[in-house]
Amino acid sequence: MIGPNGAAARAERPRAWSGRRGAAQGTERLKQGVGPTVSALGAAQTYGALGDFDNAFTWLNRAYENHDWALFFARSDALLVPLHRDPRWARFIARLNFP
Repeated sequence: MIGPNGAAARAERPRAWSGRRGAAQGTERLKQGVGPTVSALGAAQTYGALGDFDNAFTWLNRAYENHDWALFFARSDALLVPLHRDPRWARFIARLNFP
């Protein structure tokens, strides 16, 4: 699922999680990497790690619209934990309609 264009997007996530926010601000590179080769969920995880919750939820909703199978693990996905404190998280999880 992640091809050559996804390398930039994948590179941003560890920088964001390591606290190197300035180094991870290459969102233009991230946007270029999102597409058929990078999952919308991966973009949501990266934006969440950067603290950009608006974009994170935009990409989570895109993952939902695309029926991304990985959303099955959304509640336990450690990379989505920063989003748990946002009120939109509870609404998003409810929308998934999992038991």
